[in-house]
Amino acid sequence: MRVKANAIYSYNPVLLDQFDGRTSLQTGDLVRVVNLRGCPRANTMGHCHVADPNTGNFIGLVCCNSLEPVTRRIHRIRAVNMAKAILAGVDAGDFSLTVARDAMDSIAVCPEVVCVEVIS
Repeated sequence: MRVKANAIYSYNPVLLDQFDGRTSLQTGDLVRVVNLRGCPRANTMGHCHVADPNTGNFIGLVCCNSLEPVTRRIHRIRAVNMAKAILAGVDAGDFSLTVARDAMDSIAVCPEVVCVEVIS
C-alpha cells in the first residue's frame, strides 16, 4: 500500500513489524507519515518514517503495509435544509416566527453547527 506524507494512519503491524519491530508502537496507535531530510522518502522499499501526530516527535521506521488510513467522513448539512426544517415546525404565531428567526441567525453566526466530523 502507498502512503502519503503528513497523513494520519492507524498502526496495525504486519509480520515483519511484529517480528523485527524497531518502535514501541502498539496496535491501533495513530501515527503521521513524515519525510525526513536526508532520508529516503515514504514508500521507498515499502517503508516510511512515522511521527507522533500530536507532538511531531519521531517514532521510527515501519512497513507501509502496517499502516491503515484513518477514514474521515464529513457530513455537511446545507443551511437551506436546516432553514426548511426550522420553518416546518413554525406555527402562525408571532412568538414562533421570532424563535425561528433566532434559530436561523444562530446558524449564520455559528458555522461549526453546519459541519459535523466523524472519525472512525
